[in-house]
Amino acid sequence: MNYLEHETEVKYVDGLLAHSQEWQWLIEKIQERFEVKEVDSWKEYLNESIAMRRMFQYFVKVLEVCDGEWKYRKVIHAEIWEIAKFYIGKISLDVCMQKVSYNVCKLFLLCVWITKLEKKDNEFEILYDIRLLSEKNYFQLINCESLREHEQEIMGYTETFQVRGMEVPLKCLEDNINQMEYLSDHDFLERYENVIVSYNAFSYQRIDEQECKTWQEEYLLDMLKVSFIGKKIQPMFTGSNGNVPEISMWSKDILKDIKNYFQDIRADFVLETISYFLFSTEPSKRIKLLHCRVLSEVINREEEHFKIFNSSSYVFLACMHKDKQMKECGQEAEYINLLQEIQKWEEPDRILKLKEDGYPTSRIQKEKAAQYLENKFKEVENISEIWELQKYIENTIVAGEITMEYFRVLCQKFRSCIKDKTDISVATVYYRYMLFLIEINKNNKSIDKRYLQKEMIQTQESWQNFAYSEQCKNMQEFSYEHTFEKRELAKFSEQALTNPIVFAGLCTPCSEKELLNIMTSASESVLVYLVNRMELNAVFPREKAIIYERHDIDKLLLNYVTVLEEKKGYKLLNKLEPTVFMEAIHERFFENTQCYVAIFSEEEKLYQMIKRECKVKLIPYSKRISLALLTQLFPVLEIKIRELAKLLGVFPFKKSKEEFMQYNDPSSLLREILGRVYEAQQSFENVSDLMFVYQMMYNGNSCNIRNECVHGRNYLAGGSLRFAFRVTLFAIYMIDFRIKTIKQNVSDIQDI
Repeated sequence: MNYLEHETEVKYVDGLLAHSQEWQWLIEKIQERFEVKEVDSWKEYLNESIAMRRMFQYFVKVLEVCDGEWKYRKVIHAEIWEIAKFYIGKISLDVCMQKVSYNVCKLFLLCVWITKLEKKDNEFEILYDIRLLSEKNYFQLINCESLREHEQEIMGYTETFQVRGMEVPLKCLEDNINQMEYLSDHDFLERYENVIVSYNAFSYQRIDEQECKTWQEEYLLDMLKVSFIGKKIQPMFTGSNGNVPEISMWSKDILKDIKNYFQDIRADFVLETISYFLFSTEPSKRIKLLHCRVLSEVINREEEHFKIFNSSSYVFLACMHKDKQMKECGQEAEYINLLQEIQKWEEPDRILKLKEDGYPTSRIQKEKAAQYLENKFKEVENISEIWELQKYIENTIVAGEITMEYFRVLCQKFRSCIKDKTDISVATVYYRYMLFLIEINKNNKSIDKRYLQKEMIQTQESWQNFAYSEQCKNMQEFSYEHTFEKRELAKFSEQALTNPIVFAGLCTPCSEKELLNIMTSASESVLVYLVNRMELNAVFPREKAIIYERHDIDKLLLNYVTVLEEKKGYKLLNKLEPTVFMEAIHERFFENTQCYVAIFSEEEKLYQMIKRECKVKLIPYSKRISLALLTQLFPVLEIKIRELAKLLGVFPFKKSKEEFMQYNDPSSLLREILGRVYEAQQSFENVSDLMFVYQMMYNGNSCNIRNECVHGRNYLAGGSLRFAFRVTLFAIYMIDFRIKTIKQNVSDIQDI
């Protein structure tokens, strides 16, 4: 109860965007889904107001697009509608007061009235705000001029209803209106000292709070409702409507004001820690030492080690060590005591954890760690099963420290474990093993690099020549059959030749509507995108992932998806990261292209059309597609892209003295053209053909046909070769079609 289902939310927002004038259906749904009870105390009101605020938000949005009146079965819901009309100015306050009879609605009207006056004097949009009734000193953060003008009316209205527990919130409101300042209360810090100055202070703490604190006290306790992940702050809750607590409100000025308010090291413990994680501001020496003290105390109490390693003070001091910000504490008793405590640890896994997190370790600990690693290396001799091998190679510490002696044993164990194995776990082990070898190459100086390179080559060849084909046999094939009449295929193919841009729009849809459809589908199949997915490739298996470094167009598309999710996210059943939606979009691009290229039946006709137009002599067409038939088309496509670039005012040569007048590669030219289009239009909707060419021919995150084929990795024979041939034909035809369109329709082709 007290929420609308996803389908209703989508219909509601679509109605707002369409400025619908029919909302009786929504009123019925709200009366069906939302329940509000009458109250006789302020505490009861706070509970009921949660549902009321949601209804109020719906009503306000509807009133902004529609003046209609609706039928109600429940009086309280009708009264909330009247309050919404008052909020947006459709009825006066007096009229609204006359139409509100329930205590719960009178209290809601009081809060909305205060919010409206608050909104009048301050530059922010807000529907409902009761901080003037719950936080002392709140007047310091906002302008209360209009509230002062209407103070007598507000207080007079509160006398029209009898509700228990109103003394405290009304006193707080009156004090804020009259700018009654409350100074720091020493008892507050005394009362909460144990939760504030703690080794795990920042751990999503839920604290039983007293009624009506100062805003400074409220903010300070809110800061304990976060945790630290690495060097980032993670709020207790994160959603489309914001965070809890809202860390964006903790500006440098706010933190400074709170610090000046308390002027106490206990408050500084929280404030300086938060400032470090938010703004990388180095904490004072005394705060570093206070973290040392509380952490050493809990270690001395022999608290469970997983709690220590996950505590906020341990994470904070780990960041301090990694940032080289503990030098000034080297001679201080608190720091020395902490080091003495942690250097008592003898368990190797704890010692390695300390080392990984930047903490200093003793000579004895280093020796124990070295002995542990020696024994860990020896475990390779006992490996006999794939799962044991995978567990061993997933240890990054082993990769960084393993000796040449045991590395040779590991190489032999890898071959023995995969020998005669055909189940799907083989692909995962190949992938993990290659990552392990890469980690060795990066961080291990004791391994013979020539031997390592040889092992990497042999592992790749082993996969390509033997394991890949066996793994493919294990795959379960899913097929879908659809029958087309010949005339339908002929009509589709003729339309593709008539306007290849339309064909491109089917393969790589770039309109807002089509991309949103892909995102909606992904949000309804969320589990598919929450697990690691292995892709079997003839060269080597890999986990599916989109790389954004040096992939400018995918970065722009990611930006567009992010904006689209913010704008139309209400249509999505589940909120996912934009990067997840990008995976779904790339998959759809590939699936669509495979489908439409497969049913295109005029391959020879398209080839002959390109051959007639081409200034380069092409070999005769053959139904038996050869590698030569495909690769001869790559320079033709590149020439066409350079011609298009010049028409659009893009210089096709490299702009440097060192590479004077050398041709820019076609992918760079397409990236520049698409980048300009996105900069001008903030979308790729009108250039689906250029997106098709870039994604299918040159993007390493997609098919990358030109590079994969030229470098002998894919599209060399069979169905993949025919697919690449048809896609390349269409790429040339699309670029040529756009060139002709520009020449025919644009008078000044250099002006873009």
